[in-house]
Parts: sequence; structure tokens; C-alpha cells
Amino acid sequence: MIGRMSSLQIHQSGLDVILDAQARLSRTQEELASGKQMLNPADDPVAAAQIQNIRSELSRIETLQKNISFASSELGVVEDAVANVEGILMRARELAVRGANDSLSKNDRSAIATEIDTLRDHLIAAANTQSVGGDYIFAGYAVASAPYADSGTNATYSGDDGVKALNIAPGVAIQTRLAGHSVFGKSSEETGQLNAFEVLAVLAAGLRGDPSDDVLVLTQNGDSVTADNAIDISLEALDENLENVRSNRTELGVRMRRVDDQQALNDNFNIRLQDTLSGLEDLDYTKAITEMNLQMVALEAAQKAYTKTQSLSLFNYL
Repeated sequence: MIGRMSSLQIHQSGLDVILDAQARLSRTQEELASGKQMLNPADDPVAAAQIQNIRSELSRIETLQKNISFASSELGVVEDAVANVEGILMRARELAVRGANDSLSKNDRSAIATEIDTLRDHLIAAANTQSVGGDYIFAGYAVASAPYADSGTNATYSGDDGVKALNIAPGVAIQTRLAGHSVFGKSSEETGQLNAFEVLAVLAAGLRGDPSDDVLVLTQNGDSVTADNAIDISLEALDENLENVRSNRTELGVRMRRVDDQQALNDNFNIRLQDTLSGLEDLDYTKAITEMNLQMVALEAAQKAYTKTQSLSLFNYL
């Protein structure tokens, strides 16, 4: 049996078609305006959850990249400071070799000793290097005050053994500084070896002494040795300290490469996440514009059809 439809039902059906077409068109226009294919989480709950997870991951990567940028800057400052220390000790060694020449006069040696004193001042200044933010980079965690103070033969250390580290990847932290003792050495009273400050003091004392006379200088055992022996001891200790400084520079280089490599990995991961995010939420403009044009045609057709049928009634034919 064929169902019957009243004029009101026909008109309502036509109106529903128009409203539905308008809703689809309005939706497409909103998508074009926002550039997103998903306007609210209810449109696709699964995709919405994925988008939220990706955004959280992107935020975490952004934080890690900021840490990496800061770590790279910190390591650069520390590497420059250690390179400066190496240069000071290399110059001291050159002077020590020159001062070991027996043909030099006492005045010549004294002049070299004066330059060694200056180098020692520079070494203490390097040990008290500050970061851009004002931290003393060789002070451990006690970054607010200068860690080294001249105490005559040695330089007194007031910092600690802490080493600052930053997270550059999940579960991966990189140390961005060096403990002062690892660069300049501990007191000879603790290790039996002259540290970087002591060796320059011993060298200067040896250069000022008479070659054949005993001079009271701080050696590994605190013994009194001749000036020539003091210079020889200094040369050996300088080589040991230089080897230690160069080892620290090598370690810094390894860390800097590690940071650069991790930055590249994070950048690549970030790009992949951005691509995935774009696929989930970004609008295909070409497709959307085509759909909008079709929807406009459909709406226009529905409106024309409704206009033609809204005045029709069986009474028109009676």
C-alpha cells in the first residue's frame, strides 16, 4: 500500500533537505576558516586522543631542545675556559724549558719567573670563569661565589664536587660543566702530585733561586730542592697537568658531539610528529573547496525545489 503524505509533510521534508544542506555547507566553511578537518573532539574521539598525545610529546621535545641549546652554550663556555687553561700551561712549559738553560743569567731567570707569576694569576682567573648567567663554572653547585682564592703556593678551593647536568632526551642527561678539581687537580698534600697552581709556584721559585743552592719550595713531598731540580720537577708536573687538561677537553668534545647528535635526533622526531599531527587535523583545502562547491549547488537545487513545491496542493487541481 502506497503511503500518503500531506502537503505539510512534503513542505517539511523539503525544508529538512535545505537545513541539512545548509548545515553541511556551514561545516565545510568552518573547516576552511580554521584550516582543520576536526573542529571539536566529538568529531573523532580516537583522533582527538592521538592529537592530544602528539601535542604533549611535541611540548616535551620543545623543552628538551631548550635544554640542549642551553647545554651547548654551557659546554662552549667550559670548553673555552679549559682551552685557555691549556694555553696558559703550554706557555708555562715553554718558559720552563727556556729557564732550564744553564747559560741564562739570574736576571734572565727572574724575568721569566715574573712572567710565570702573571700566568699563575691568569690561571686563577680562568679557574674563576663565570657563565653568561653569572655562575662560577668550576665551583660545582656552589656557583654564587668564586671557587679559587690565591693562598700563596696553592689556590684554596671553596666549591664542591657537584657537576651540573641537563636532560637532553628521556632518561639521558649530559653534564655541562667540570668539577674544578678535575681540571686543576687537588692539593699535592692529597695526591702527592703538584696541581696546576702549585707547579707554577714551584717553577717561579726555582727560576728565582741560585742553580746550585737549595731553595725551599713545595714539591710532591714538601722537600727542599735545588733550583734546577725545582725546574725539572715543574716540567714533569706541567706535562702531567697538560695531559689532564687535554683529557678534559677531549671529554668536553665528546659531550658536545653527543648534544649535537641528540639535537638532530630530536629535530627529526619532531618533524615526524608534526607530519602525523598534520595528517590527523589539517584540512585538505582542495578537497574541501570542491566539497563546498558541490554543497552550494546541492543547497541551491534544494531551495529551488522547495520553492516550486511549497505552493502545490491537491486543491490546485480541483
